[in-house]
Amino acid sequence: MDFTFSSFITNLVFISIAILVLYGVSLKNKYILLFEIRFLIFCMLIGIISLLLPFEFRFTKTVPIEKIWPGIFHFFYQPRFSIGYFHLSFNHIFAVIWISGTLVYLLKFFIFYIRFAMLMRNHPVIEQEDIISITKQITKQYKRVVNFHLCYSPTLKSPSLFGIFNPKIIIPKKVMAEKEWYYILSHEIAHYYNNDLITKFLIEIFIAVYWWNPLMYLLKRRLSNMLEANIDLQITKNWKETQIIDYLKCLISLPQRGKSTDYLAYFKSSDKSELTQRVELVREHLRIYKKPNITIKLSLRFVPVMALFLSMLIIFEPYTISPEYEDGTYEITAENILYIENEIGTYDFYLNGEYIDTHMEVMDTRIKVYKNIEEAQK
Repeated sequence: MDFTFSSFITNLVFISIAILVLYGVSLKNKYILLFEIRFLIFCMLIGIISLLLPFEFRFTKTVPIEKIWPGIFHFFYQPRFSIGYFHLSFNHIFAVIWISGTLVYLLKFFIFYIRFAMLMRNHPVIEQEDIISITKQITKQYKRVVNFHLCYSPTLKSPSLFGIFNPKIIIPKKVMAEKEWYYILSHEIAHYYNNDLITKFLIEIFIAVYWWNPLMYLLKRRLSNMLEANIDLQITKNWKETQIIDYLKCLISLPQRGKSTDYLAYFKSSDKSELTQRVELVREHLRIYKKPNITIKLSLRFVPVMALFLSMLIIFEPYTISPEYEDGTYEITAENILYIENEIGTYDFYLNGEYIDTHMEVMDTRIKVYKNIEEAQK
């Protein structure tokens, strides 16, 4: 397993194409229902993780590229500056900028996370017995019972979940009916048991590595919305239609949340188009969704999985001939090479009608073999 500039670029190109395809698929509800939302989330996460594995393996097939790519390779690796005994190229400068950006991104993220955690200590705790009873009722549906802390927030507009080890459900100060509490708490508690907060936390770590890639931010936003939609489908799958309609009304009625915070799991999307997609997805899943048979399902899933792993199977390498060896170098094709069979069982190798060497055996069965030169010239 080797890391090379070629493996890095090949990995970046293939995974970027796969991410764009997954992004396009996730915009259409019919494709989400066809592929199933959890599988699309899985593919998106694999796409992000695959970017962290730009290596060339033993089973990787090398494809030589003679145009454009050698020039790019030379541009990045040609020494441009000298500092003492060190000769620096653009790839060295890019590496320094890359690592510096990653450290700054991680530092900012953890500072904001700690500040928010400290801010949560000042939020008033919700102690109403009926609300605590609803919370306990919901957690009993899961195998592992977790103690959720409930609190009001004067700033957040949408119910949110915060905290991986000590989960807090943050509710905006608003008068709500009992069933609204049930829908909101069901949604946020499901986020926790689905490990969505861990997923969002890891996404931030991955993005810190590829902070300069705009596709990562595009994918992060789609993943965040897909995680919300997945919870919508998960908690409503066994509900009656009237209950699902009430849930969607509750989802629509709450105020639109403000700027996204990357370490929270929200009840409501910040973008109207994303909220509309979530509502329509639940409705379509309720009315028209039919599971595809196992053959169709496996066939559909094979394509995106192969696209994601293609960068491990193929590496594009720059290929050029050094000027000192270029003279006397020939391009070999099936039309300009041949063998002449000798009486003693050896083979004379000819290139462009000129004798090159004598071989003990035919090195490639695709090369034509003749009995004499006259036969070859016919």
